[in-house]
Amino acid sequence: MSFRKVLAQFAKRCWAIEQALGCRAEACICSSREMNVLLDKPEERFQRSNRVFDSGMVLTEMVRISSEYAATLSARNVRLAACGERIWVRVEAKEESVNLLFSGGENSALAG
Repeated sequence: MSFRKVLAQFAKRCWAIEQALGCRAEACICSSREMNVLLDKPEERFQRSNRVFDSGMVLTEMVRISSEYAATLSARNVRLAACGERIWVRVEAKEESVNLLFSGGENSALAG
């Protein structure tokens, strides 16, 4: 992989994170394996404001789940970003925000 391609992928993912959170992302060095370990930590997975859906699901199911969270929280804003094989949805309400992370699988909506 060329250096330009690596920089382009990095910039694309930083932009997606900035759009999802409405903030500025800064670079840090972390391998894919290390990132997956961090994302898979069970104690962090079930925090109140974060929901992880591991099984590959169809796009309509992702939309249904995201819509239910938005309606339940009376969301003022919903942002989403594709990050590799994951879709990150941030539902922002007046009092709280919820992050929904959908992981791709072989038969998921994210599969090429």
